[in-house]
Amino acid sequence: MKGPPDEHLGDVQDAVQFAAMVEDEPAWREGLERVARLACELLDVPVAQVNVVLPDRQRSLVSVGDGEGHEEWSGPRDVPLEGTYCRYVVQSGEPLEIHDAETNPRVKDNPATTEGGVRAYLAIPLKNAAGKTLATLCVVDFRPRDWAPASTATLRSLAELLMREIRSRVRAERELERGEARFRALIEQGGDLITILGPEGTIRYQSPAYERILGYPEEGLLDRPFAELVHPADRARWSDRFMAALKEPGSRARDEWRMAHRDGSWRTMKVKGANLLHDRAVRGIVLNMLDVSKEKRIQLELQQAQKMEAVGRLAGGVAHDFNNLLTAIEGNTTFLLERGDLSAEAEEDVREMLDAAERAGGLTRQLLSFSRDQVLEVKVRDLGVVAKNILPLLKRLLGTNVTLKTDLREDLPIEADEGQLGQVIMNLAVNARDAMPGGGTLRLETRLAEVTQEQAGSHGAIHPGRYAQLVVADNGQGMSRQVQEKVFEPFFTTKARGQGTGLGLSLSWGVVRQMDGHIHLYSEPEKGTTFRLYFPWAEGVADEDDDGPSVDETPALPVSPGRILVVEDQPEVERIMTRVLEADGHEVITAESGELALDAAATLAPPPDLLLSDVLLPGMTGPEVAWRLREKWPHLALIFTSGFTRGELLNQDVDLGEAAFLPKPFGPRELSEAVADVLRDAPSRLKGGQEVGCSKEEEPRSMTGVPSSQVPG
Repeated sequence: MKGPPDEHLGDVQDAVQFAAMVEDEPAWREGLERVARLACELLDVPVAQVNVVLPDRQRSLVSVGDGEGHEEWSGPRDVPLEGTYCRYVVQSGEPLEIHDAETNPRVKDNPATTEGGVRAYLAIPLKNAAGKTLATLCVVDFRPRDWAPASTATLRSLAELLMREIRSRVRAERELERGEARFRALIEQGGDLITILGPEGTIRYQSPAYERILGYPEEGLLDRPFAELVHPADRARWSDRFMAALKEPGSRARDEWRMAHRDGSWRTMKVKGANLLHDRAVRGIVLNMLDVSKEKRIQLELQQAQKMEAVGRLAGGVAHDFNNLLTAIEGNTTFLLERGDLSAEAEEDVREMLDAAERAGGLTRQLLSFSRDQVLEVKVRDLGVVAKNILPLLKRLLGTNVTLKTDLREDLPIEADEGQLGQVIMNLAVNARDAMPGGGTLRLETRLAEVTQEQAGSHGAIHPGRYAQLVVADNGQGMSRQVQEKVFEPFFTTKARGQGTGLGLSLSWGVVRQMDGHIHLYSEPEKGTTFRLYFPWAEGVADEDDDGPSVDETPALPVSPGRILVVEDQPEVERIMTRVLEADGHEVITAESGELALDAAATLAPPPDLLLSDVLLPGMTGPEVAWRLREKWPHLALIFTSGFTRGELLNQDVDLGEAAFLPKPFGPRELSEAVADVLRDAPSRLKGGQEVGCSKEEEPRSMTGVPSSQVPG
């Protein structure tokens, strides 16, 4: 070196003198390379350079690549002045950001753009003590890039570090020590976790972000094996990654694993690692880790919701088809019992068949509840009052070895079906009781919950705002992560065979979601389980309980036989319906599709009293058939049947106030009574083969309430 470095550099007058000084001493070039390489690592760019701009050319003193095919060199290399960007930095003395060179008027025709493929560029001037620009520290990307303010700040810090290093370092060892301190100062300002590991896997450096993200104080983890922080389920993969990195100096890798928080919980980290053991300024495995726990939780809950929706649709379809079969089974077994010529033993067998069919019908109703294809009797209810009303039943259900503790706040209005909400509480309580076979404590709480933006992100799809919250918590066995991922799926159970159907929690999930609510589950093995249910806050006053509906003791009036058009695509169900209705004295016209029903209706004289139709038919749906027939006969009485629930009619845009609904499976008596009720209450009956018409002032209206003249045919 040609003199005291600190004083000499302070006296450098121009770029020519600076370039000559660097070219004469290899130690200077090593320092420039270290900073350029660190710029590549911190800004995640393929190329970083230190350049000087001479009167007729640009001289690249060092160029560092990312090892993926981008050329790098140590020592001077000249480039024609017209093929550079750095000249603009030297001319202005200010940093320069280019986000997309192809759209930047200043450089779009530059050879570095058109021939070199440069798209993004960021440079900081390197200035001497007098403020004169000597060189540039720049980074390059071959794709467009929006440079964040933090990127400019980081590169500026590196430039300042480089100039201080050049002024102050005389001996190589002192240069290394002080350079390492400067590098550490840079990464400590970032929000990510930065870790440097030795070749044995122990922590040599932890950034201050560890305390904010994982709760460990500064230097609290030094010399500890990093593997101790990794989740046991991820530890083998981490070990394999680490050993592979040791074998490949300069290698880089990306992965994801869970790390222990100081409070015992786990955080999911997205990790970028690089083996820089060969780099004299680092001498370690560098890990840059980003906490993605919140995003991961949202992603998993979205996947769970999508899976549950798909399972719900499958459950609804199975229930629909099964209900058709059960209708035929119930009808035929009823006919057998009505014959009166069965032996006592045969009659007992048939009654058991009928009981089994009825129990199967209850199971399909549960499936439909899970599929959210039911109509709830929704009113504004007080969540606290609903919970209090169910306490007596809940205490009997839990038994004597489970202690029930409650903290039930009232004045929590929500829109809910009280019966279904009570069933949800019962299901959760049963689940908690079974998780505490040796006894324990169940907490039931209602409270106001103000969900913030940050909390909303940690709870999945819930939106910020005011909610009424129901908490059901136990101190029982808890659940593993694998069980939690499946706990809301229908028929999934951890209980022994015969001790549970696996529908309780899945039904609860379906009911809560249908009320626009959310269920948040937290559980750890041997630490218990907590369900938090969030219901949107309702504007209004909760309904108070009344004495219940009054019962009309007046005997039903007899009904005269009618003419009934039956539309049913399942032959076995159609035969049951025809047999029952004809036995009641009604005239029955049948059709197996909507189109055939319209063809039959076109020839009917007089018109039918009642349309009895399945909702889902091949081709035209039952409501569409009714719509078309109501255009001709506005007062036609309607009964719809379906293996789904009454909620299906809502999806068909049917005014439920004008149509009765008979859910499948149904027995002969239920069918007879439903038809009699509708014919008895019909607003008009056919008289003498002529329908009672409407006046001009009262235009016939369709099932949706739209005047028939406006309904498309």
